[in-house]
Amino acid sequence: MRLALAINAGMLAAAVAGGIVFDSLALLADAGHVLSDVGAILLGLFAASLAARGGGPRRTFGFHRGEVMAAFLNGVALIALAALIVIAAINRLSDPPEVDGAGVLLVGLLGLAGNAWATIVLARGERSDIN
Repeated sequence: MRLALAINAGMLAAAVAGGIVFDSLALLADAGHVLSDVGAILLGLFAASLAARGGGPRRTFGFHRGEVMAAFLNGVALIALAALIVIAAINRLSDPPEVDGAGVLLVGLLGLAGNAWATIVLARGERSDIN
């Protein structure tokens, strides 16, 4: 998960830079999505460290609920992000900016390659945790 985190952090930086340079809401929205991925991976790493702790008389289930809460928080964050993107898109309808399509395409292709790489990394990982 740490390698996937590093890949996503690089993609986040590229999407933010591309969104600003090319004035693209699509890239900024993708940056928001990648930010949620980074947050989800961080929450997943934290939840996995909690789940590794043993239970006790007060916590017979251990800390496994942390994984469920991390997945829930990620879902809530994605809903909030979607609402912000919709608001920004509606505001742009009245005064659409010029967008450099070639730059957006280039950054998008880099993002696609990064997502494929991170997916391969995560697919080879452990299957015992819901995050």
